[in-house]
Amino acid sequence: MAEKRANQSMAYRREPERYYIDGNTARRLNEQPETPKRRNKAVQSRPKQRTVQHKKRVSVFDLKYTLFLVTSVGITLAACFMYLHSSSVLKKNEQAVTALQSQLQTVQEQNNSLKESLNKTIDLDEIYQIATGRLGMVYAGEDQVIYYDSSNNDYIRQYESIPGGK
Repeated sequence: MAEKRANQSMAYRREPERYYIDGNTARRLNEQPETPKRRNKAVQSRPKQRTVQHKKRVSVFDLKYTLFLVTSVGITLAACFMYLHSSSVLKKNEQAVTALQSQLQTVQEQNNSLKESLNKTIDLDEIYQIATGRLGMVYAGEDQVIYYDSSNNDYIRQYESIPGGK
């Protein structure tokens, strides 16, 4: 194992005009370093102007993009606030409806109890005896009842005589 390490450290053994490689990459023979090419001053000034114009384009694009994002976030926040507001209004209305329904139920119960107490105090047989005995009232006969069709069943206001006949 020590022998293998020694070979690895001596991975590149130089012999005249040849390299021996003990690895997976090889060096290029007669390689020379790249030198940057020189440009004249006119050519060097153009890219700077283009860069400035490019920066202006990028800044305009960035401004439009930023405005779009701000507008999008603003619309989203407004929609969220509108949803929360309508949700709270709906909840308040539901609570008000529930309160009114319970109030209606108690009023109906009171109304029914008052109606029953009034019905208990009224004696229909006594009213019949007073109407027929003291006041001389009688039931209408069959020939005295007139039937007719009305378009409105709830309320009748008589402006002319009722048509005769059965």
